[in-house]
Amino acid sequence: MPFTNRPYSNYLTDYLTEAHLIKASDFEPISIKAIEATAPFKVLSVEPPVPRKVGPEERVEFKIKIQGPDISYSGPMTLNFVEDNEDIIHLELTKVVLDYLDKKVEAENGLVMLNMPKNHIFQQDIQLLRILDYGVRIEKVSIDKSVLFSMAKLLGGEAGTVPMVKKVMEFKEANKEEYAALIEKINESNANAISAMEMRDWDAFAYEFEEGRRLTKLLGIKSNADIEPDYCSDIIDKSKENGALVAKLPGAGGMDSIVALCIGNDKKELLDRFWGSMERLRIMDVNILH
Repeated sequence: MPFTNRPYSNYLTDYLTEAHLIKASDFEPISIKAIEATAPFKVLSVEPPVPRKVGPEERVEFKIKIQGPDISYSGPMTLNFVEDNEDIIHLELTKVVLDYLDKKVEAENGLVMLNMPKNHIFQQDIQLLRILDYGVRIEKVSIDKSVLFSMAKLLGGEAGTVPMVKKVMEFKEANKEEYAALIEKINESNANAISAMEMRDWDAFAYEFEEGRRLTKLLGIKSNADIEPDYCSDIIDKSKENGALVAKLPGAGGMDSIVALCIGNDKKELLDRFWGSMERLRIMDVNILH
């Protein structure tokens, strides 16, 4: 009977990542104390003899001599491999609920089943954006065909979303009224920008868009979060001098990418040439379907 010690065969999550790779050498050998058969069967001998240690991923061929029952029997024969007590924990997480500021959201990837050594660390990824709330809305808006977009990757710098969100949430908790007033102004500027875009009033759109960006940068300054670092503000200002009507760091901000809006192919080509001349920018292939 073949027996293989596979200590991490029950890991049912995607924990085995490059950063947290589990290797056979991370586990100790197991000690098989005995091999027993349930009644009405009896084990007479085992080769190689037990007790015997079996290393991680080691395969052993056990030859087991078994005495059968003296009576007519119809049913299963069960063999039990008895090992020394090990500090192994069987963990099952059937539900993960995120609870923040009286808002509760059940994580979609809450199911975890695994066997793990005592004091071992495992990783469970969850999406915090489902529970964290900036107080903003996402709405569709119609875009004129003359509106073109450019996007570039900022090389050599990146700010993690989660640490920035944490800082903003801490500022919100400590300054609720100031935070609410600032978010209200940002939302108002964004709504005005959308209205101006729908009316193709590009001067009004640029003004309201820039006001919303300025207030968002101010939120980062007050929160001590790099939503729009000064280095990126300089790139945005120079981009507006070289073809962009407006520009912004998308998403939660940081230093990972920049997106710009241009009116007409000539303005977009001018901006792309300017971005192409900058060592820390790599233009990305982005198409907008109208």
